[in-house]
Formats: sequence, structure tokens, C-alpha cells
Amino acid sequence: MTRTVSLMDSTTAHSASFEPTLASGPQARRFVVALLKEWMLDDLVDDAALCVTELSTNAIHHTRDRFIVTVRPAGPGVRIEVLDNAPDQLPATVPSRGTAVDLTKSGTTGRGLQIVAAVASRWGFTTTTHSKHVWVELTGEHSDQPVSPMITIGHHRPPAPDQVTLCFVGLPVRSVVASGIQVDELVRDVQLHQVGDSALDAGDSDRLFDLLDHSADVRFAGRHAAMRAGAAGRTRFDLDLVTTLSTVRSAGELRKLLGELSDRYSLFSASVDQEVAALREWLTVETLSQLSGADPRMCPLDAPLPPAEATAAGT
Repeated sequence: MTRTVSLMDSTTAHSASFEPTLASGPQARRFVVALLKEWMLDDLVDDAALCVTELSTNAIHHTRDRFIVTVRPAGPGVRIEVLDNAPDQLPATVPSRGTAVDLTKSGTTGRGLQIVAAVASRWGFTTTTHSKHVWVELTGEHSDQPVSPMITIGHHRPPAPDQVTLCFVGLPVRSVVASGIQVDELVRDVQLHQVGDSALDAGDSDRLFDLLDHSADVRFAGRHAAMRAGAAGRTRFDLDLVTTLSTVRSAGELRKLLGELSDRYSLFSASVDQEVAALREWLTVETLSQLSGADPRMCPLDAPLPPAEATAAGT
């Protein structure tokens, strides 16, 4: 951990830089908690510890690069910011209701921003060409409903020579959400195993993370759209993508690699259920079809209801 202190005065802002390792989460939490106690903001310690843990975990999990935590007083409370170098990997709040909420509740990743939204007086994120910072302001006062984020997108990619436009019609919300959760769980499993004996050899691990980085654009676009549709109570959604051929290829290679890892390793999260496997196979076929000039087709896969609604519909 590398620490720098604002030159304005000793309590204006403190920053610390952390490595993208699992040990950095607890280190960031201790850094923030110590400052709040020094500033006699003990009533905010619990909320701040939760928030910095979740924001740091997101930075470690999604960017795998050094990140910076900054803490400063803000009005009657405190503001915590986490800066990373991945502006394209935008955070998304996991819905607390809707057609896929049972899936998101059962996962061990992706729910951290629900916690942030629940305890924040304000929170949001801002991107620039080369960075992203996610911030939260805490006063100790909690709203009855999660606070919506304040978002400023300042990065824009110039048109690429291999730019393509794809349209996926009628994607099943629950299958897309389940696919995203499975990828998150696998990444988490890999990172945890790398603390001790790695379950994946170095070549497979490097290839996995490289494909995750290069496919982030399309993966997160689909996941965020599915979560928004699910939160609105819909079972299907359409996805329009403006991306590049290289990104599409990386997404296809990632789908293939996930299948290989499922067969090759004993990681529980590497297994893919039939619903997700069918979705990934259809996406591959439909992508190739559209790239060859065909019109978009309606996704033929079922769009199942949540278990409770499915049971009620059958009675």
C-alpha cells in the first residue's frame, strides 16, 4: 500500500494505492476505518467499512489493476472514492426485485452495490477516457429505498475500423443474468484458488483474464440491459450493440473457454447449466449469421418465470 496525503490540511483528503490482490480489501477497510476514528466519525465506521469493502472488491474483481482509495470529510459525513483504470467496465446495481432477483440473491458476487445504495446519502460513478471512479457519501442517515446512482460518462471510443452493429431480439432475461453470474463466480473461484495452489495452470488463467478484458464491452452491455429489464418485471429484452469484430471474437472465445474449463477442472462454478449453455450456443450462431449479412432473428429459447411465479402460474 502506498499512501499520499493532501497538501491542503491533515483532514481534507487522504489517499492510498492498493495492489489488485485479495489482501487489499481488508487493507483498504482498515485504512478507511482508521481515518474515520481519527476524525471522531465513529458512527459512520460500520457503513464506511461495508462500502469500501464492496467498492474495493469490485475494483479487484473487474479491473485486476492497482486502484486508489480516497477519503475526505463531506458536510456532516464522509466521502469515499475508489479510482481504477477500467472506464469501460461500468458498475451495475443488482436489482432487489423483478424477474431475476432470485438468481442475483443466490450469487456470492455482484450484490455489493445494493449495500452501497442502501446506506449512502449519495453515490455514483464518473468515467474519463482512461479511468473510472466510484464514490459514496455517508451521513449515517438511511433511506427507506436504495439511493439511485449519479452517473457521468466522460469516455467515448472513436469509431474503430472493424466496428460492427448487432441486434439480439427477445433475449431471455433470466438466462442472460445467470450467464453473467456464472462468469463472476468462476472469476472469484479462480482468484481465491490463486491465493494458495492455483486450480488453473498459468496458461489457462492468463487466457481467461485476457478474454474477460477484451470481451468486457459486450458482456457488460448485455448484463446491464438484462438487469434493467428484470428490474422492470420483463422476461425478455432486445439488445443493440455497436462494437468491434475483435471484441465479438473475444466473447466467442470466452464462451468456448468456459465450456473447456467446465470439462477440465473441478471448480464448482465452472459448470454451466443447460439453460446458460443453450443461450451461449445460440448467441454464437446468431452472431455469425448477422455478420454474414442475415437479419436478426427472435431468440427461440424459453424465457422462464421466477420459480415462485412459475408455481403460481401452474396452479
